[in-house]
Amino acid sequence: MFVNWILDFCLSMTWPKMESTMSASGGLYFYGAFNIVLWILTFLCIPETMRFTLEQLDEIFKVGISNHIKKVLRRPVCN
Repeated sequence: MFVNWILDFCLSMTWPKMESTMSASGGLYFYGAFNIVLWILTFLCIPETMRFTLEQLDEIFKVGISNHIKKVLRRPVCN
C-alpha cells in the first residue's frame, strides 16, 4: 500500500509539467516506455522461484544477478 501511495505522489507531481511540455499523449508515451523498460529489467533481474526447494533457492541467490542475467539470455525462447 505504501508503494502505491509513493507512486501516486510521483505521478501527481510529474504529470502537470509533462503535460504542459510534451502534451498529454507525449506524457503517456513516456510512462508507457518507462513501464516497458522496467518490465524488461524485472524479467532479466528477478529469478523465477516456482518449483524450487529452499536449498535450491539458496544456490540461485548465491550466484548473483550478473550470472543470472547471463543464464536467462542464453536459454532458448521456446521451451
